[in-house]
Amino acid sequence: MPQFRLLTVFLFIAHISAGQQPDLMKIKAAVTDSSNAYIYPKLLNEFLLEPDYYSGEKGTYLYYGYMFSPQYKAMLYGKEVDKFDKYLNSKRYAKAIEAGEKLLMENPINLGLLIRMSHCYKETGDPKAEKTQKLVGILMRAVRDNGNRPYKVISVSDEYIMMSAEGLTGVARGAKDSSEASDKIPRTEAQGISAMLDSWEVKDNRTNETKIVHFEVLYNNSSFKIP
Repeated sequence: MPQFRLLTVFLFIAHISAGQQPDLMKIKAAVTDSSNAYIYPKLLNEFLLEPDYYSGEKGTYLYYGYMFSPQYKAMLYGKEVDKFDKYLNSKRYAKAIEAGEKLLMENPINLGLLIRMSHCYKETGDPKAEKTQKLVGILMRAVRDNGNRPYKVISVSDEYIMMSAEGLTGVARGAKDSSEASDKIPRTEAQGISAMLDSWEVKDNRTNETKIVHFEVLYNNSSFKIP
């Protein structure tokens, strides 16, 4: 997938120490309450229009709050996805942008799609490339702000994106951690949310060391659909 090569563009994003675990019930209450400043449509509109002024807290509510939004899809799939991938792989960037922008209307915070769209914009000289990189940075910061033991992501594809962004290469999925058994990794407990723990043996490309990283992939049970 091109996104793995493209992620080097985003390695300039500063590393942030592990933060507190996201309070998903608090996030759900905020993003679904029309009287709350963090009601999801307002969060999303500000994200798309004014990324330069988007706070880390808003990013957390946006990224994890997506699971409780009407647009929620755990996976990106369909004919438009196939069309976008075909155009991107054949370097028909203008056509890829046309297909990709339709997909972004359905899911404007899909991290992998935003990364690939940024590449398409850059290749065509479209000024949207810079803004799209900022959107990617906000979403990556949201994951980093909310801990790395484990990283909490809202899709399996975001696992790969975060590993690449952190300079990690996957060696073996489902690796056993000899120093910290997986049953000691804190699990998310929130009504209506399922969490799948995924452990990886990875190589740190900066130090050449091998280590274990954990991801918790979060799903909204009530809205989860299998394609």
